[in-house]
Amino acid sequence: MTDCESPGLRDHRATARAGSFGSDADRYDRVRPGYPEALVADLSPRGCERVLDVGCGTGRAAAMFAARGCAVVGVDPDERMVDVARERGLDVEIASFEAWEPEGRSFDVVTAAQAWHWVDPAVGPAKAAALLDEGGVLAPIWNYRWPADADQRERILRIYRDLAPELVSSSPLLGTVDGEHELAAHAAAIAATDAFSVADIRRYRWQQLYRPEEWLDLARTQSDHRLVGDERLEVLLAAVAHELERHDEDVPVRYESVALVARRR
Repeated sequence: MTDCESPGLRDHRATARAGSFGSDADRYDRVRPGYPEALVADLSPRGCERVLDVGCGTGRAAAMFAARGCAVVGVDPDERMVDVARERGLDVEIASFEAWEPEGRSFDVVTAAQAWHWVDPAVGPAKAAALLDEGGVLAPIWNYRWPADADQRERILRIYRDLAPELVSSSPLLGTVDGEHELAAHAAAIAATDAFSVADIRRYRWQQLYRPEEWLDLARTQSDHRLVGDERLEVLLAAVAHELERHDEDVPVRYESVALVARRR
């Protein structure tokens, strides 16, 4: 494992982590959260845009744009994830964004739902700019989450500190990712192209209640968790399950969906 592939670090060079999702694509599609309708509506107000969804995965976000009447093309390097997206009836091409050939196509919106951090920041923003017509929008999207019950969160963190301490400091599942730092870094990379207006950060807050087995399944889809190894992960999650069962608890989770919106000059 290289330094950039260590658990907790979301970096486009972390190929082992970025490529871990397809091995359990059906579970990923079933338990990963969607995105607020208001966010999708804000990015496609006329409902007929040409949308490129980068790293579309199983098509959760792409399907929402398609439902609004957008002409959507997805691109993703993982054939296993693409198979699920195509079952939704989506048009998806298999490639990394950096290597993908647009073949003369242009778009009104380029988005990347929970995937832009896997794109090379020295390549992605400039390539997006070349694909967008004047006034078009680049809008990477992230879901940030944190357990809403502070006491429950601390009890879960205590288990993680004992059994998988490397996951504690920067875990998307546990809400310890420095989202503001991440957003600022991506905004800076977009600004460096001089092709976009200043990126606007739009935030949408919501909450979801997970049954214990649902939260544990969500944990199994996290790239940092997958890298600790199946045996250690199951020991960790068994301990968390015991703690939740002991208190007869569901897991309330707060979400903040964030769109980093930059308009093509």
